[in-house]
Amino acid sequence: MMRLPELSSIIYQRLKREHTLIEFRDILIAATAITENLCLATLNTKHFKRIEKIDLLEIRSAENKNVRF
Repeated sequence: MMRLPELSSIIYQRLKREHTLIEFRDILIAATAITENLCLATLNTKHFKRIEKIDLLEIRSAENKNVRF
């Protein structure tokens, strides 16, 4: 299993090379989800879709729904 710092660096380098760089905090979040084998639930999948091997769950806003977290 790859460690978080190495995976973060790999993701950063690939996105930079492809001119699709995202904020580093999002890279860290994605790398954490990948290394811990977690599904990343987010309201905004736009940036995270650029990252390979990430399991994403797009959630909708709970403002107008009876959703409890």
